[in-house]
Amino acid sequence: MRFVPIKEEHQQIILSLHRTRQGFVEERTATYNRMRGLMAEFGIVLPQKVTCLRKTIGAHLEDLPGYANRCIGDLLAHADQLDARITDYDQAIAQAAREDAR
Repeated sequence: MRFVPIKEEHQQIILSLHRTRQGFVEERTATYNRMRGLMAEFGIVLPQKVTCLRKTIGAHLEDLPGYANRCIGDLLAHADQLDARITDYDQAIAQAAREDAR
């Protein structure tokens, strides 16, 4: 039987950073998929690639009825917030990697 060594506090902190960032990435993907699905309900098919989706979605917002437009706008704002958080976590992970002597 092989025993696994106990993780140091620093290792757990770094793992927390990575897991939280990964959760935000998954949530962002789900948000974009939700947007695409809602738009498809109104007959507007958007590309899967995020950069193309962000470019083309603005032109179709006016085609949506009132509350659907609001929903997509809120989802876009939420995706922007997630992008900002992911960037923050990327910077924190990079900083931790620079500070680690290993």
